[in-house]
Amino acid sequence: MLIVKSNQYEANLLYKQVSQMIDEALYFPVDESYRIESLAASGELLGQRLERCINLTRNEPHF
Repeated sequence: MLIVKSNQYEANLLYKQVSQMIDEALYFPVDESYRIESLAASGELLGQRLERCINLTRNEPHF
């Protein structure tokens, strides 16, 4: 199941609630700014997104 929220704050709140009920919930953070000058995503968010993608390709529990 994939859930998309309108902003990162709401997504984080939902993730915290869902992760208490479901062990395999994953949080996929996205930069909220779509301006051309901010196309370079923060290194931390990019790292988190890559880690989530890698976790999804493995046949292991996702924590």
